[in-house]
Amino acid sequence: MTEKSIFTCSVPAFSDFELEFRQKLYESGEFSDVTFEIGPGKMFKAHKLVLMAASEKFREILREHSSTEATISLPDMDPNAFEQLLRCIYVHKFEIRDPKTALSCLKVFQDFGFPLAAEFCEEYLNDPANVTHENVLVMYEASQNPTCQLLNECIKLFFSNTLEILESDDFLEVKYGTVKTIFSLSEMKINSELDLLNALHRYSMKNDGNDGEKLHCLRQIRLLTLTPEELLASEAVQALLTSDQIVAVLANRNIPNNPFYKMPEGFSVSRETRGKVIENEELASQMEIKRLTEAREVQEREIERLKSITNNMSNQLLETRDPQVDMFDEEIQTEESVDEKNHKIEQLMQEIEQMHKKFENMTPQIKQEMICSSSKIDSDDDDVIFVENDPIPIIEINDSGDLESNIPTITIHKETTVDPLKT
Repeated sequence: MTEKSIFTCSVPAFSDFELEFRQKLYESGEFSDVTFEIGPGKMFKAHKLVLMAASEKFREILREHSSTEATISLPDMDPNAFEQLLRCIYVHKFEIRDPKTALSCLKVFQDFGFPLAAEFCEEYLNDPANVTHENVLVMYEASQNPTCQLLNECIKLFFSNTLEILESDDFLEVKYGTVKTIFSLSEMKINSELDLLNALHRYSMKNDGNDGEKLHCLRQIRLLTLTPEELLASEAVQALLTSDQIVAVLANRNIPNNPFYKMPEGFSVSRETRGKVIENEELASQMEIKRLTEAREVQEREIERLKSITNNMSNQLLETRDPQVDMFDEEIQTEESVDEKNHKIEQLMQEIEQMHKKFENMTPQIKQEMICSSSKIDSDDDDVIFVENDPIPIIEINDSGDLESNIPTITIHKETTVDPLKT
């Protein structure tokens, strides 16, 4: 820590004698009659009379504790701030080495009634010259009445050192409002929007904040600039987005304003990247060309993959459907053949019935003549053949037959004992 980085404040004393006397008491600790345990066990010796004369707050604390109590514990107070408070009382000077100390001292000085010292702290916190990329988050949040110059300096550092700020431990301690401020910048130095997702995931794991606040931060991230590989492989994406949201982002990345998968409400639809971590313009140009080339290759691979999926689905549908169609056609053909066969059998039965009626109506003499003179009777239907020269045939029609020729098989039985003339 250099001397230039230390902000020394001098508070006017009543007299040089008083200042010299108090400084000796502070440095030697001689005649101290009270000990303070501040924070995690850090001890400070002091003099009750000096403290009570300097601050009404100290007077109240000392009254609350019995005179026999050797140590007074103040576990919630910052040891560095308490040390600067004692220096302010005893030697009328205190030092601020960083914004965190300034913020702690500001609170302590306000609580113990040292308005002039508090003003010095505010002066430090509002000075743009004290802002660095290492303390910008603390400075941004600690400033009581930030000036335009201070805000501009903080925003510049947010832009020029975005990645370092997002990866710092201080980032985990800021408020959601500061996170939203950083995420909403139009330009920043990051590798990709995935850096913002990772930072938000890390922040949300440390801070169990309002889901609405986290969602507002998430809406500032330009998800459509990420590649499918980045979206699907990122742990932060899986943790911060639902499955439906991931599908919607992927669908809209490939097809802008996708009618089937709309972007989640309020999410950014911007496809413009917000900068790269670069050292010079030539390198920036090379990296941009490389990024565009990789993006084009990814897009071409994605198109080929979708084509392949579409072709496979079409082939699967055809393979699945063809046997069913063939079976359906075969069933139709079979049904037609059976119907045709049944129709022919019906016609044949009707003709046979007519023939029997005619034969019954004949006189016995004519019947005998027909039987004796005929060794073969051909019916008018070519499909039916009677072969026998014996008395009245008994005809049975089998259900099975030749489907190709559609000619049913006729089986003829004869009754040798039947005499037509007697019947």
